[in-house]
Amino acid sequence: MKIIMMLNLVVVLASLGLVSYAHLGIKKPELNPESELESLKSEAIESTKLVPIRFDKVIVNLQSRKTRLRFLDVEINLLGYTLNDQKIIEKNKSLYQTFLNDTLIDVSAKMKPHELNSVTGKLLFSSKVKNGFKYKIGKDLVKRVLFTRFVIQ
Repeated sequence: MKIIMMLNLVVVLASLGLVSYAHLGIKKPELNPESELESLKSEAIESTKLVPIRFDKVIVNLQSRKTRLRFLDVEINLLGYTLNDQKIIEKNKSLYQTFLNDTLIDVSAKMKPHELNSVTGKLLFSSKVKNGFKYKIGKDLVKRVLFTRFVIQ
């Protein structure tokens, strides 16, 4: 009985010590509003310098149960996170065009034409293309995938 009470006391004291350390020992870093504002301003200025990089038009056959052939005619622009990412994409554009083509084929093969024709389908398609492209190149360089042409026939 005394052993159980001693163990209980040890557990209660350990819990009390942990709670008091969490409340008193860990302090949040103080935020400086001026430096945060300057940081946001500099990021906003840098993001206005980013220009999407245009890639070649791609036509992909879509899966269809009807006798009519369905296809997706798409032109894509990629926008990087930073100017450095934009330079990397521009430098490797021909290689990235093949990766982008592979990604478009893979993603569109898993979607039906009526799914791609909706707004949510286009958003999902854009997200899947971005993630597939990131997987193929091994880096997260692309902030947004922009469509300048998106036609389903």
